[in-house]
Amino acid sequence: MPKPPLANTKVAMDPKLLEAPIITNPTSSTSLELISQVKDQVKTNIHKEDYDVTEFYHTTGFSQWLARHQKFEHLTLLVICLNALWIWIDTDLNPGAMLIMSPPVFQIVEQLSAVISRSLANMKVAAMSNQKNEQLDTPIVSHHPSSTSLELITQVKDQVKTDITKEEYDVTKFYNKTGFSQWLARHPRFEHLTLLVIVFNAIWIWIDTDYNPGAMLITSPPVFQIAEHAFCCYFSYEWIIRFLAFRRKRDGLRDFWFVFDSLLVWTMILETWLMSAVFLAAFGNSSGGMGNASVLRMARLLRLDLNPGAMLITSPPVFQIGEQLFCCYFSYEWIIRFLSFRRKRDGLRDFWFVFDSLLVWTMILETWLMSAVFLAFLGDGGGGMGNASILRIARLLRLTRMARMARLLRALPELLILIKGMVVALRSVCFALGLLALILYVFGIAFTQLSEDTSLEEDWFSSVLHSMNTLLIYGALMDEISSLVIEIENESIALLLFFYVFILLAALTVLNMLIGVICEMVLKVGAS
Repeated sequence: MPKPPLANTKVAMDPKLLEAPIITNPTSSTSLELISQVKDQVKTNIHKEDYDVTEFYHTTGFSQWLARHQKFEHLTLLVICLNALWIWIDTDLNPGAMLIMSPPVFQIVEQLSAVISRSLANMKVAAMSNQKNEQLDTPIVSHHPSSTSLELITQVKDQVKTDITKEEYDVTKFYNKTGFSQWLARHPRFEHLTLLVIVFNAIWIWIDTDYNPGAMLITSPPVFQIAEHAFCCYFSYEWIIRFLAFRRKRDGLRDFWFVFDSLLVWTMILETWLMSAVFLAAFGNSSGGMGNASVLRMARLLRLDLNPGAMLITSPPVFQIGEQLFCCYFSYEWIIRFLSFRRKRDGLRDFWFVFDSLLVWTMILETWLMSAVFLAFLGDGGGGMGNASILRIARLLRLTRMARMARLLRALPELLILIKGMVVALRSVCFALGLLALILYVFGIAFTQLSEDTSLEEDWFSSVLHSMNTLLIYGALMDEISSLVIEIENESIALLLFFYVFILLAALTVLNMLIGVICEMVLKVGAS
């Protein structure tokens, strides 16, 4: 019986097959990317064998063992990184013009760096095997794809099968079949009205930011209060309609957009209604003082004690410590019981767990959340509302409503294509930015050293970080580059030519390459 082929057996492949078009699901950009990757990989492996320097090493001995060891390679890379950082430190802090004129610490580090570099080089030379060198004269020809190509082909086939059989997600399949809520939630005009309100809300945030003099909603003019309450009412109504449309309410947790909108709606309710109610109770109708102190004492109904303080933050230390300890324990006990459930939703079927949950979250609200709010706005408990600028921090909650603009992506596919293209190109963008940072680092060190004792040192290249910032703003981004070019020209023509080399590498090469990568990815996503 013939033996089955091994997993790493190389199979012959006709190169002409690589030029043939491959039919796949047109809705899958991932499949197109993997197919293109496979074709490029197989073409490369047909004509070129992977180079491995360890083929020329000895088969025995300490040198070859150490040269092959991964930790030795990682240590070498670490030393290279530390050496690059040391060059930065040496450029900024070393006053000596030469090594023998430098402080002892710089001389010691430089000597150690030289010794380590020589040791690494000698170690690799000693690991080379003379018997293996004869193979360099023999060309290596391979007409078979490597195991990496076979793995990529298998990955493509699995991905294409998944994309072909994958059913398009539709949240309406979780809705009821009858009823007003499901009818309204499915209606396209209701969706269009919601998108229109989202756009108006985004514009209103702009108007509110520029023209609302109030630090909080309750201190804002009536027109701003009416608009905020109107938006909050509509988005709350829209959330309730969508929630009631689900046949099983827990299916709402399976829809990303419903969970996303739920977070935004409850944040808006907290900032518009709950916080306004709390501050109306605390400060009354005036912005100064704490209002009627008897109103604050209503919060003490949540705690049956003999505490003379109107609130926890105004109570004696012993009462504060006691409340914090009890709140910590009951919160810990609730978390332990919640994590004990195999299916978390089964906790809703236990009356006592639901009852304890209500008590614990009420205690957390009164002990921690309300205390944190009043500490932020009252300072150390003095009269008045503290620094008015602190109040404006609460207005940052309104910025979360801008996240609702993400729902427009579903109505505008062109925007979604741009976003997907940016996401696909993110890895390439990170590498391009890393290359730009490396160029900035090298040229920053060079300009810092070349500009010593010149008129450029103080204003443009006083340190490595300052030089990198100057090169980024004026050289890579070309913001008012003429002012820097004139000063460099007045100082040194050679330095000006060096600056032009940086512009050629950073601005005209790397950044334009970055634009090309993003455009190519967007076109690929659009074509898919």
